[in-house]
Amino acid sequence: MKHRALTAHSKSRFKTLLAAVAVCAGTAHASAQDRAFLIVAGPQSAVFAEAISDVVQKKSGAPKPAVQVASTAGGVEAFCRGHGPQYPHVLLASRALTQGEVERCAQAGVTEVLEGQLGYFAQVLIQKRSDTPMKLSTLDIYNAFAAETPHDDGLAPNKAKNWNDVNGGLPSTPLRIFLTSPAQGSRLVFDAEAMANGCREVKPIKLIFRADYRTRKCVTLRKDVVSEEDNTEKRLAAIKAAPAGAVGLVSYDVYLKNKEWASLIDIDGFTPSPETVAQEDYTMTTPLYVIAKKPTKDAVVTTHRLYEWLTQALSEQAIGSSGYLSVQGLMALPSAQREAQRRSLTKLLSN
Repeated sequence: MKHRALTAHSKSRFKTLLAAVAVCAGTAHASAQDRAFLIVAGPQSAVFAEAISDVVQKKSGAPKPAVQVASTAGGVEAFCRGHGPQYPHVLLASRALTQGEVERCAQAGVTEVLEGQLGYFAQVLIQKRSDTPMKLSTLDIYNAFAAETPHDDGLAPNKAKNWNDVNGGLPSTPLRIFLTSPAQGSRLVFDAEAMANGCREVKPIKLIFRADYRTRKCVTLRKDVVSEEDNTEKRLAAIKAAPAGAVGLVSYDVYLKNKEWASLIDIDGFTPSPETVAQEDYTMTTPLYVIAKKPTKDAVVTTHRLYEWLTQALSEQAIGSSGYLSVQGLMALPSAQREAQRRSLTKLLSN
């Protein structure tokens, strides 16, 4: 399976943390002095964090956690710096921690960490509805935007100017794409799922022995037709203002809010939708992970608040196929995976 509800190396940490918060849940009580905690999330997943926090606050009157927006890389760096109110307790990210990041966290005393998957959200390519509709393959995307593409028996600088230079079945409009920067999880998905997949069977690439060098050749983009903009509103404005043929990378939930002027681009024959994402047919899909640290012993009330938040985040009300996060663009895990996480939580709480 491409996605899993819990990574293998994190299951024990997940159980350890939930056992700890279960104990605190039975002894801690809400009071005026209860402290909130800090969440770091990307621009897209911050919407999910705020929605969960709103529900928790309405149910319990708990102070809302502060939500800071940062790239995945920046969020992980802050999370791993240590314990204390100035550091994030929770991170919403588009990937799990790497082994190196787990070790870096441990060096700062953050040794008990959970990683669970809340669902998926898709990165999509959009174009203006007024433009000629396009359906692209990942090979088209690679041939359009890679810095070097096949020429004779090797690679040469990419000289394609229009879409029909890439594929004769595409319109004769200029190539242009608006992306996020490589620091963003959404860009990592684009690089891995569109660019790298697109060049997988390109002969000059296949002849490169070193895997890291092959990957670099696949995901290094040309400068003349590629623009990077991490601010979603500015990126949307640039797509709208660009000449016909321009495409842009956004999350599925952003598309839903702009579909009066934007249309989706099929990739490898699949239109992004909750169904194609759940079936793992649509390629540019991002898992949404919740990563949390076990608070220190002198932060019992914060542990209680963290327990409330995590319980709500894992609830069917939040992450179910008709949950309130689906309105924001989150696509649900299969029901069996959602239930497995909740059964584990319930079992731990009853012990």
